[in-house]
Amino acid sequence: MTSHNAPLAAGIRVAFGPPMLVLMASFVGFGGLAHDAGWPLPAAVLATLLVWAMPGQVVLLGAVAAGSSPLAALLAVSLSAVRLMPMVVSLMPVLRAPRMGVGTQFWCAHFVAQTVWVESFRHLPDIPRAERPGFYLGMSYALIVASAAATALGHVVAGRLAEPLVIGLVFLPPVFFLLSLERTARSVVDKLAFAAGLVLGPAMAVAAPDFDLMLTGAIGGAVAFAAGLAWERRA
Repeated sequence: MTSHNAPLAAGIRVAFGPPMLVLMASFVGFGGLAHDAGWPLPAAVLATLLVWAMPGQVVLLGAVAAGSSPLAALLAVSLSAVRLMPMVVSLMPVLRAPRMGVGTQFWCAHFVAQTVWVESFRHLPDIPRAERPGFYLGMSYALIVASAAATALGHVVAGRLAEPLVIGLVFLPPVFFLLSLERTARSVVDKLAFAAGLVLGPAMAVAAPDFDLMLTGAIGGAVAFAAGLAWERRA
């Protein structure tokens, strides 16, 4: 194997593990939901490959089922993807390698999702910068292909799985993401932000259900950042 392909192969190897198992289980659930909504198998698989974000795919599924126009469905999915922009902004400085073209950066940005983002921050800092894009793409390719295959499997076995199980599988990635954030939190600010989110999330869901995530992130992040600065100054 050439040195050029070694980072790609390393990323593929890293993908095989708990992240892939969790994603596959959740996309089996999505495949079942797509089947129940009347989607053909190719459409369900294509949604996984192109949207590559479970919340966006569920939004698309709901918009189509509700009879929304293609433009309205596109707008709804685009708005749900806005939450990924901070992930892209925070990841690109870590991922960017010397002489990495703009086209490659946009291509890499397509694969940014919860699991990919967490696993990237776990592994990329320990990898030479020149090898990071190859490693990242290898990991991303493996995860998205496995998710597409799981979508097809869920579509095929739809009707044999209990509906509560299918819905539960869809919510596996957020749970895995939460646990991964706790495991990868290193600085005081990271740990304070995690704790603030756990406290504010349920409260905001009751107080302002339409803006709960936005308010939790804005308030909790600001409080954690200020508290982290004060802690570092005292230290």
